[in-house]
Amino acid sequence: MKVEITIIMKTRSLSFFFFIILTRFVMACDGPILVCEEADFSALAQSPASPYSSFSEEREPTFERFISYYDYAEDTFADRLCWQAYGPEMSLESESPEALNFSVTFQKTEIEAPLVRFTPDLQPHDLAVPHTVVLSAAELLAHRDFLGTHLAHNPEHRIHVVLGDGPFIDGDRLIMKKDDLPNGLRHLVLSDPRHLVKVIDRGFLIGHETLTTFDPLGLDQVHVIDAGFLYSCLRLTKVNIERFVNLKMISAYFIGMCKDLLTEEREAIKSFLKSKNIAH
Repeated sequence: MKVEITIIMKTRSLSFFFFIILTRFVMACDGPILVCEEADFSALAQSPASPYSSFSEEREPTFERFISYYDYAEDTFADRLCWQAYGPEMSLESESPEALNFSVTFQKTEIEAPLVRFTPDLQPHDLAVPHTVVLSAAELLAHRDFLGTHLAHNPEHRIHVVLGDGPFIDGDRLIMKKDDLPNGLRHLVLSDPRHLVKVIDRGFLIGHETLTTFDPLGLDQVHVIDAGFLYSCLRLTKVNIERFVNLKMISAYFIGMCKDLLTEEREAIKSFLKSKNIAH
C-alpha cells in the first residue's frame, strides 16, 4: 500500500508540471484561456508546513498555489474532488495509478478571484482580498459556522462547493436549502465533477436573503429544474444560466420574485431559454 501511494504522488507531480506547461501554452493562444496569476515556481520545490504559511498582502495565493497545496496535501477524497473541479480529470473511484486519467481539459475558463483550498486552519486574516474558497459538500456541512466567520470578515468571498462526497445529492437530484449554507453568503459556485446531478429539486435555495450571484459552474449535466428554483432571492443580481448546456425543462416560479435581478440578466435568461425551446 505504501508503494502504491508513492507511485500515485510521483505520477501526480509529473502531471502537475505538465498541466502548468499546457496552461501557459493555452494562455498564449487565442480563444478560451484558463486565467491564473504568475507565480514563483521555485517555491513549489518545497513542501510548506502549512499551505497558508506564506500568505500575506504581498503574496496572495494564486491558482498555482491552489495546485501546489493539492500536490503536497494528504490525499483525501475531498481534495481530489476539489482538484478535479479545476484541473485535469482523474478517476475518483480507484487509487490505482492505472485508473488515473490525466487528459487535460479547460472547460472551466474563468477564475474571478484567487483560489484557495479550504482547511480548518484557514483564518479570516489569511485572506486579505476576496477569494474563491473551494471545499467539498461534506466540508461545507462540517464547517458551515466557521465559513460564516470568514464571510463576516469579508462578505465578498466566493464559496465554491464541489459536490460528490455525500451531502445534497439524492440519486440524481440536487437538494439544497438556504439553511444549508453559511450565514452572510453572497456568492455561490457549485460543481459536480462526478456528473451525478441530473435534476435540481424543488425549492432550490428558495428565499435566500443574502445570495447575490449564483454560478452553476459544473452542473452541465442538469436536464430538469423543478419548481421554485432561486425563487424570492431578493438580493440576487446574476445567474450564470448558460452553464446549463443540457437543460431540457424548467418548472414554475423559476428565478421569480428576485427584485434586484438586473434587466440585462433577465433578458439573458429569456434568450437562453428561448434558444433551448423552453417555455418560461
